[in-house]
Amino acid sequence: MRFISLLLTLLLVAMMAVPTMSIAAQPTVNLGTTSSFAVLAGTTITNTGSTIINGDAGGDVGMHPGTDFPGLAEVTLSGVSYTLPMP
Repeated sequence: MRFISLLLTLLLVAMMAVPTMSIAAQPTVNLGTTSSFAVLAGTTITNTGSTIINGDAGGDVGMHPGTDFPGLAEVTLSGVSYTLPMP
């Protein structure tokens, strides 16, 4: 009987530890090289009117892997637009 109690206790401790390990935080991403970007996107940047993109952080616009930027013609940009397909 003592062996079963010890086994159940160890099993309970193991079950409580496993979820904690699987929910561990993801490693952080160094965003230091993105300091000149005012806009970063993954698939699409949508502009619905006359827009000025600039600022203290920079005025670059970047998107990867997408390339769709509706309304780009109406944007005044103080930086570079990195929205072309990457080779």
